[in-house]
Amino acid sequence: MNPTLNKSILKNKLDHWIAEIQGGQIYLTCSKHGYVARRSGTRGDGGLIPPQPRGCPDCWRCYFVADYCLNNPETRYEQLQQLDQVIHHTVEFAKKGKFGADFELYEPGDPRFQIKIESNAE
Repeated sequence: MNPTLNKSILKNKLDHWIAEIQGGQIYLTCSKHGYVARRSGTRGDGGLIPPQPRGCPDCWRCYFVADYCLNNPETRYEQLQQLDQVIHHTVEFAKKGKFGADFELYEPGDPRFQIKIESNAE
């Protein structure tokens, strides 16, 4: 980071962008694929619609920045830590040649990764 930049100015700009994304005033988009990082009205949970699995870094950048901005401020740091862990595990698996063929970011039974199936789910 440039030491001559005023951190409060950068913080104000970030806060402004977060407010605009949260308010729906701007949407982050990938110009190559037309992906728009926006909340889903059809999924029911109000979450973001992830991009198509084509591996485009711009699509995913839009998704993760919007996801960060739309989350509660109290959970953003925890979300970044989880994403950091996923990235480190992914790099580990890629170095071992197991990424894709033997894809599992957490050990079986890890409490951070649980799938719950409810019988009354609609």
